[in-house]
Amino acid sequence: VAMVNMSRRIAIVVLLFLACATAVVIIAHGMQGTDSSWGESNVIAALFEPVLRRLYNLVGAIASWSGHAWELSYGVFVRKCGHVVEYSLLGAECAALTVAVVGKAVSPYLWADLFAPLCIAVADEFIQSFVGRTSVVSDVVLDFCSALAGIVIVRVVVSIVDRVKEKP
Repeated sequence: VAMVNMSRRIAIVVLLFLACATAVVIIAHGMQGTDSSWGESNVIAALFEPVLRRLYNLVGAIASWSGHAWELSYGVFVRKCGHVVEYSLLGAECAALTVAVVGKAVSPYLWADLFAPLCIAVADEFIQSFVGRTSVVSDVVLDFCSALAGIVIVRVVVSIVDRVKEKP
């Protein structure tokens, strides 16, 4: 029992550190000026060009098929993918932290998983308005939905693992 408690405490500390580190990275990206932010996006776009280009074309095809106009440039798409990656990771870390603290996947503390990423998304957009970048509500919505996706993935995986453990 003491070993389980120690393992759980270590997991909580590690997950708290990871969530805080991810939040710092997100805020640091938000504090970048326009030129350095686009420069970083261009590096990422070059590194992951084949995957991002296919994803861009797929999303564009789905948008066209559904009757929506696809007006997002490739560069902006790459930046939005960055939002999705950062915030889904943050949401997953928050959910894993809550699971580690509570000890189970299903708990009444979903609001805690959602609150931190939402606050960080709002703060990130607020900060951007002071460094000469645009601050838009749609980015907060994208960030929140991405965090929610990370939360759902962690909670589903933990629920499945818990059920497998319960079976004799």
